Parts: sequence; C-alpha cells; structure tokens
Amino acid sequence: MRWQQKMGIISFDYEGIYTKVDRFLVIEYYLSNNRTGSVQFESQGDKVKTKEVFEPNSKF
Repeated sequence: MRWQQKMGIISFDYEGIYTKVDRFLVIEYYLSNNRTGSVQFESQGDKVKTKEVFEPNSKF
C-alpha cells in the first residue's frame, strides 16, 4: 500500500498482513514496522460510518 500527501511531497510505502477481516464490520492489520491498526464499519441507514484506529509512526 502506498500513502501520499496531497501535494506529493511526502509519501510512504506500507507492507503488512490482515489479521482479522469480519465482512462489513472490521478489518484489522499488522504492518511490517510492528504497528497495528483497524478500520471499523458501522451501517447508518443508506450510509456507512468508518472509524480508523492506528499507531502513528514515531519518526514524524
């Protein structure tokens, strides 16, 4: 996965594995730099609310 700032000045390459995938509810992952994160999905009628939780990179 690659993340890039809108202006393209800063970018990051991420590598990891999904540790949990519960369809329509949550995706959890473990990155190669020992950080973890998750994305939770909550149905709200005809919309979906997402919440992402992750450990920030301590280098920046």
